Amino acid sequence: MNGMHFDNEGNLYVNAGSQTNAGWPESHLTGGLLKIEVHNPNLSRKIEYVYHKTREPVENPNQVEGDRYDLADGMTGISIWATGLRNNYDSTYSTKGETYIIMNGPNQPLGPFVNGEPRGTGCTAADFDTWDEIPQYNVRNPLYLPKPYTVPNGEQPKECQPVIGPAFSGPDRIFRSFEGAHHGHPNPARARNAGDEKQWYHHVLRPDIEYTPGWEIPSSTTGVTEYRGTCFGGKLRDDILVSRWRDAVYFLDLPDNENADETVEVLTSDTGGQNLDIMYGPACSIVLISFLKDELTIITPDEASLDKFEADEAAMGDPVLYDILPWRGPARYDVPFTLGGRRFTSNGREPVRVSVGGVEAEVAAYDDTRIEGVMGEGQKNDKPAGKLLDIRVIFSDHSQALLPAAFMFLEAPTGRQKEEGRQKKDGKYDEKGDEDRDETVRCFIEENLDYAPGADLEVATHGYPSYLDCADWCAATEECNYWVHVGLGDDGMCFLKSDREPVVGKAPKAGDGWKIMAGNKSCGHAAGADVNSGKKPLGKSKRPRPLQGLQGFCKSWPILCAKLPG
Repeated sequence: MNGMHFDNEGNLYVNAGSQTNAGWPESHLTGGLLKIEVHNPNLSRKIEYVYHKTREPVENPNQVEGDRYDLADGMTGISIWATGLRNNYDSTYSTKGETYIIMNGPNQPLGPFVNGEPRGTGCTAADFDTWDEIPQYNVRNPLYLPKPYTVPNGEQPKECQPVIGPAFSGPDRIFRSFEGAHHGHPNPARARNAGDEKQWYHHVLRPDIEYTPGWEIPSSTTGVTEYRGTCFGGKLRDDILVSRWRDAVYFLDLPDNENADETVEVLTSDTGGQNLDIMYGPACSIVLISFLKDELTIITPDEASLDKFEADEAAMGDPVLYDILPWRGPARYDVPFTLGGRRFTSNGREPVRVSVGGVEAEVAAYDDTRIEGVMGEGQKNDKPAGKLLDIRVIFSDHSQALLPAAFMFLEAPTGRQKEEGRQKKDGKYDEKGDEDRDETVRCFIEENLDYAPGADLEVATHGYPSYLDCADWCAATEECNYWVHVGLGDDGMCFLKSDREPVVGKAPKAGDGWKIMAGNKSCGHAAGADVNSGKKPLGKSKRPRPLQGLQGFCKSWPILCAKLPG
């Protein structure tokens, strides 16, 4: 498995790279982008296979013989969203709701190139199960594993291997993909299992098959992200950035028309030579993840270059907004955010108000290039969901800064939902009875727990942003009458109670956890907290605080300071 991303419905997408150079042998799920409905209450907890020929369960799946397999019946919530991908290394979901996938192309000497269904005597596509006992001189088959069934007496084994075409090399590609898309890389196992003829062929050897070609990009590309900042006059906003392995960062200006050419330019070659993955960072920065070391490389815009696009603002000392991280979040919970930009504290000003699509947010901390805050869950009914909203910041000197179409509130579920009262329609789940549910008390429902009598599960259907937040709230609030499993460890998290008991400040030893689950004790970081009768989370609002120098920077961004000397 390679990179992953989420869509706006909360579904997880995972890049399952191919096992082969050009199609043989693959298994049913390789060489595709997989969709996992993580909020589907019936989601299968493991991938199960059967032998295609006999339909017998595969007890110990082995990808070496993976093209003998088919998915077992009854698999739920796991599907192949896009096919025909070779080594799809990474993908990203853009602010426009588009999915971009990068793929490493084939290399001539690295394996056979599939170009057609089996043509042996007596063979059909359904007869294909590779790793025949019969050697073939032109196929790299070092194992010749036995067939998963016995050839009847008096019959000769069939040579039901796919047709092998000439070898070639091909470029890396990027795709603006969609559900059901096929991008040209063959997969005989999936072609056989799904009856999909086009997946017997490589698009180079069979250009008349139906596929979406995408665009060529430099090889070998290993990371992709969207550039969301408005700096440089917004010229890069919404463009796609790709990281070439241990080399440069490129930006791509992709046309709307698949048949038109794209623009590929080097953004920077100053990457340190170890870059693997890439992410967009605050204030128009680019974050590169190292290939060999536990290090991040942060690339920031040149101040003089920024000034060229902000001549008027720079001359007046006016603030400008570049971006917000994250760019989306659930409407029903608190959403911490960071705004990036410049001159937030110039001329002695301070940010005093942040508005996201008309929803007021709390400013918690700031410096000259960053504003941190929280969009409170208490205003959830006022949050327009499903569209990108403008962000406006008002400063103490009455100046303002605007970031257009930058943040989206989501209605996607964020906690495990009860199956009862929910029906699937067009791939989504309805929630019945939400209007009657007490939304002021919320924690996660966990499966397979022995909830104590009196546990109020109805009002616990929706969760706090984290189990720990829920634990802190429940440990110090009288109205909390249910349990929540948090996890067992030295960090003080375990689970909550159904009856009021003194707060336990430290987690029990490993092995004691299941015993306590049968009792009524609570556990969490709320040690020493006073019991309150209100229904609000712990903690009081703090007035915004300036962040001073490197110390303030490291306090807010500890991961970026981990390797700084001193």
